[in-house]
Amino acid sequence: MSTIVTLRGITKSYRRGDSDMVVLDDLHASIGSGEVVIIRGRSGSGKTTLLNILSGWQSPDSGSVDWGMDQPHSWDRVAVVPQSLGLLPELTLGENIGLPGRLADDESDVHDVAEKLEISHLLDRAVGGASLGEQQRAAIGRALIRGPALLLADEPSSHQDLQRLHLVWRLVSEVAGGGTAVIAATHDPDAFGYADRIMDLNEGRLLPVTHP
Repeated sequence: MSTIVTLRGITKSYRRGDSDMVVLDDLHASIGSGEVVIIRGRSGSGKTTLLNILSGWQSPDSGSVDWGMDQPHSWDRVAVVPQSLGLLPELTLGENIGLPGRLADDESDVHDVAEKLEISHLLDRAVGGASLGEQQRAAIGRALIRGPALLLADEPSSHQDLQRLHLVWRLVSEVAGGGTAVIAATHDPDAFGYADRIMDLNEGRLLPVTHP
């Protein structure tokens, strides 16, 4: 198993009133290819901040993110499923899923990934005409369409019923079996059984969980 990404001393704080609130405090961790790592923690614990730093959307105050791969922020290297989903409303669900392929001038198989997510019959539907669960699965499809080396997912099953929650996590396990490393933030205990490792983010520190 090759190392995909290593966190070295990641620290991040935000100004709150007259003081600084530390949300990430000297984090150290390594994630390997094919590994599913779940980060759990209460709301406001810093899970989204950590994913944003890994995605390159935010910078840490100190520390570094070291990559075991070239060009980490291209679609086929790092893909993100944000909580906000980030679908483009002027495109159909199918066009959103296929967007990374079009940007890379690559004809990816949109129908195949959509079928796995049970939305292949909705590819021509406008984003606004789909349920939140369907939109979320489209965002997952967009993240997976190029076969990324690292998938970052922020509450990727939060809008799913129990049946499709397991559908989402089974697909995550499938892509991890193909070598994709996965770092997902979730508080849903139904997802924990799909993880190789679970870590608690508590008071700015990442703590390994022995028993989920």
